[in-house]
Amino acid sequence: MALACFLGTGKSLTFVRSPRMTQPQQHVRATAISFAILCAMYVAIAGLLANSRWLGSWPLLSKDLGRFGLGFWMSLGGLSLLNGVMSVVSFRFFALSQRVRTAAVWVAVLFALWRGVILVSYFFPRRALAPPFASFSLGMVGDALLALGYSMCAYWLWSAARTSNHRWSGP
Repeated sequence: MALACFLGTGKSLTFVRSPRMTQPQQHVRATAISFAILCAMYVAIAGLLANSRWLGSWPLLSKDLGRFGLGFWMSLGGLSLLNGVMSVVSFRFFALSQRVRTAAVWVAVLFALWRGVILVSYFFPRRALAPPFASFSLGMVGDALLALGYSMCAYWLWSAARTSNHRWSGP
């Protein structure tokens, strides 16, 4: 279906609607956007932590941020980078080789398992928690949402990889 737009000169421009995306393409696009949002979230966490420690001096900021430890900043930067790479890979998913698609699915599955293990760890506290926090905490809700989001991304990438494997011709 084409739409026409008339300009003041009497000429018309014709806009052609792009072809509809298939459901696996829509799921992969949603996965790519989800990974991009998660990448931005980790960058925002780092920015908020740096901003909350800012006292107007760069040497003091580096000293204060050093209290979190190098491992914390490396893992935060690594998560941001890995989510950004997964976003790019997801956007280009159907143009990639079978090996890269399989690796992307496995990375998404590992993300989902990682967040799931952290969620389950809330049910086995190292020390007794106070009564209001024993059954429900904000961290548990955040980890549950992250585990659900990563699981959905892994499932959508897996289903897209399964439907896009057209190399097998059958018996």
